[in-house]
Amino acid sequence: MKSQQVLFAILISLMMILTYGCAARKKEPEFQEYELANVKKVDFIDDYSKLKPGLSPWDGKYVWQDPSALLAQYNKVIIETVELWGKSGVSPQSIADEKRMADKLYESLVKSFARRYEVVKQQGFNVMKIRIAIVDEQADPPVQRYKTSGKGVPPAHGGEPQVAKYVTLLVVIRDSQTGKVIRSAIDRRFAAEEGAESETWADLDATIVYYADTVSYRFCKLKFDQGCEALKPAKVTYPTSAP
Repeated sequence: MKSQQVLFAILISLMMILTYGCAARKKEPEFQEYELANVKKVDFIDDYSKLKPGLSPWDGKYVWQDPSALLAQYNKVIIETVELWGKSGVSPQSIADEKRMADKLYESLVKSFARRYEVVKQQGFNVMKIRIAIVDEQADPPVQRYKTSGKGVPPAHGGEPQVAKYVTLLVVIRDSQTGKVIRSAIDRRFAAEEGAESETWADLDATIVYYADTVSYRFCKLKFDQGCEALKPAKVTYPTSAP
């Protein structure tokens, strides 16, 4: 009798583990496979077929760089725009929140690059232009919904931000005079730390600042500039999530 009770308890435990495991896997889509063929290809990067796997953690997931480009010559930057590509038919609140996310990234890029380079508005010699696209990985197909104008970041509402949880970030850097592409890159960042959902605007804003610092740090390293470590992004912290 006792052995039957033990066996029954084991079976119940196994059922609970299997049930919980399935539920956990279904809670969020799985994105272990991140091949270039699976990337949502929006009209942003000229030729996705040129992209190759990055060689370092700071290089992006997939990158292409013009071998003839002299990156060291660029000492000024135009943050051109941050585009938002997502699902159609989403709620007005989601649209407003994702616009704020794009505006925050634009503002953070300006601040981060300004720590090392001159951020300008006019095209000219030794001036590069940077464009970034935020693409919702679950949109099928993604549609362009927004382009930042650099007019500031609206205040955040008190609730949880209604934004895409899984996004691909596309980066294109061009020479401002010729329009020639210097570098293209694809990277994936989640709305919060990898594997977690963002709960507050403070969490999301911390991640956005981290990514903006990553972009400026990468470019500094590519230029072999001295003093890049001052731009190296700190580990993302989530002040509202602290115990």
